[in-house]
Amino acid sequence: MKERGSEMKEDDEMIDVEDVGMGALFGGGDSSIKVKILVGLAQVIPQFETSFKIEWPAEVINLWSKLGVVNLQIFDIASLGCMVKTNFIDQFLFTTVFPLFLILALIPIYLLGCLLQRGKDKKKHIGDPYNYMKVIFLILFVFYPACSQATFRMLQPCTQFANGDSFLPSDYTIQCGVSTKLVTWLGNDSDLAAYTSLAKFFVFVYPIGVPALFLAVLWMWKDKLYADQKCKDGVTRKRPAKEARGRLGSLYTSYKPNVWWWEVADLLRKLLITGIVVFMMPGTPSQLAIGCLLAMVSLIAYAHYQPYNDKSNGYLQLSCQIAIFVTLFAGLIIVANVAKEDGYDQSSFGGMIVAFEIFPIIIGVMHVLFIQCTMCAQDLMMCGAVCFAVKKTTAHRAEKRKSVTKLDDLENTFASTGLEVDEKVAANTAANKTAVMDRE
Repeated sequence: MKERGSEMKEDDEMIDVEDVGMGALFGGGDSSIKVKILVGLAQVIPQFETSFKIEWPAEVINLWSKLGVVNLQIFDIASLGCMVKTNFIDQFLFTTVFPLFLILALIPIYLLGCLLQRGKDKKKHIGDPYNYMKVIFLILFVFYPACSQATFRMLQPCTQFANGDSFLPSDYTIQCGVSTKLVTWLGNDSDLAAYTSLAKFFVFVYPIGVPALFLAVLWMWKDKLYADQKCKDGVTRKRPAKEARGRLGSLYTSYKPNVWWWEVADLLRKLLITGIVVFMMPGTPSQLAIGCLLAMVSLIAYAHYQPYNDKSNGYLQLSCQIAIFVTLFAGLIIVANVAKEDGYDQSSFGGMIVAFEIFPIIIGVMHVLFIQCTMCAQDLMMCGAVCFAVKKTTAHRAEKRKSVTKLDDLENTFASTGLEVDEKVAANTAANKTAVMDRE
């Protein structure tokens, strides 16, 4: 029993790498990492509509509008144009300020949790700062691509026309080089230069600040991220340490020990392919060629490093990278007029792009559902086994109680009739009763 207890304690200290981190926020277990990978895909490909300004097929735009929910497009200010006059400045302000508002909203919640749980177990109460750190990491992970791209679009050089007028590339209603005040629905009344300065500030908050924050946190814990664990096959392997796992969560737990920094690399990949690329000869075949090159380098990096502990997660991520590359390559075909010159059917061409983009989503969702159904089945089997054991134990105890009751009745019968009982019989009866009660 002592050895079994030590094994259980050791298992509590070290659990499977896929059962930690963002699982508490996405649903737990191996499925949470797959959800995270699919969210990463949905963060990237809808941004191509604004990063690469070409005539994408209608089928592709329709899919992107549905996937854009993770990029704040559900809060797209431009959609309120029927009620309020809006422009790109409105979208830029909302996209960059909204995540900061969410993070600041956690402060009073944390302080209230500390107040309510004062004097209680600090490791488990709602005032635990590390629980809020993981929520902040989640917010930054989800909104990082959208905020970075909005910031860079605000800093794009103005497009100059033949008559000498220049306009902001993201919104041709905003003229550059004039001191006209821009009134937004948020109540601001400043010129374009003021918003450009604000965008420069947000460069240090999002494109630079978020990867720097993640890297700094991981570097501080670098020597405590993993600990040796003896597995069932007798081989000692490195697993996420309990303390670091509880504090940093999915920043590293889904990756192998030699690539503990991969979350930062993935952020930079998204930054390059959705943000930096807007400055690289926008609207030209060269921009799409650079995008294809970045996607190919990313695909090769994932295939070479194989950063995930679970191979199925690695295969899912590779399929997502292939979908990104195929989308950009298709965009290159469109911008080079190859599709029109070779007589491609536009609907079929768009359907092919959609098929490549939706394939990893279908596979990932099916895998997640399979995992969840398997977990539910295991839980039901365990509950059934527990119920059967409880029922069997209860019946066994009831039989013991009946035996004791029969012995008591026998003693009462002799006592009431006044019959003399042989001492040997009385001793055996008492001994049987004691034995039954001891077993009980």
